[in-house]
Amino acid sequence: MIPCYLNYESLLTERECCERLKEDATHWVHHNEKEIVLLISNTCDVFFNFTQMSKEWKIGNLKTDDREELIRRVVEEDIPALNLAGKITLGELAARYGNLESDRAFQLNDYRDYLLNRYLEDVCVKA
Repeated sequence: MIPCYLNYESLLTERECCERLKEDATHWVHHNEKEIVLLISNTCDVFFNFTQMSKEWKIGNLKTDDREELIRRVVEEDIPALNLAGKITLGELAARYGNLESDRAFQLNDYRDYLLNRYLEDVCVKA
């Protein structure tokens, strides 16, 4: 059977991802490129197209939030997830949430997102 998975050859096990990230002192903070892409849910919540549509990544709501404030948050990238992402390194994320015993498959950038989202879920639940 031939695997039918985009970039299959670049998949790593979680163990390999942890090994690559364990000494990484950089922060995994998404930023807008030339174009800003937004996702809008069926309840009019607005999110950047960076990762997942969760409360940590929410920019605001089209129906309930002030339009100028929404624009400011988008332009300044001022949301809880991005503000918190700059406070922890990838090495710290891998040490805290990585599983060296796991053979689950990831692309490295997807694994970075996975670790960051685990952190955001923990921090935002405690807040």
